[in-house]
Amino acid sequence: MTDCQNHDDDGADCGTPFVTERKSSETTVEAILRGVATITGVDETELDPLYDAVAVEALTALVDHGDRPIRVTFGYEGHTVVVDGDGSIRIVDDPPRNPRAGSD
Repeated sequence: MTDCQNHDDDGADCGTPFVTERKSSETTVEAILRGVATITGVDETELDPLYDAVAVEALTALVDHGDRPIRVTFGYEGHTVVVDGDGSIRIVDDPPRNPRAGSD
């Protein structure tokens, strides 16, 4: 386990966050792909499918139609992606640290 002074409670430990907002002309998925492509320097078409990392339809429904404040955190392309219900998207250059099932 790594010690980092800027530990964050959303699962994004260490790393420098890249923050973006969803443009009015794009979906949440498009904004995530744009952000990850920007931070990695890879064309969006070369990224792995987002649906391999998160249930895209569920994410879209939560963010676009949720009636409560929400935050969804998941790993994608070696980064932690944090999507808030207000449309902000934060991408941190480390994967989320989720405990394995059955571990203490």
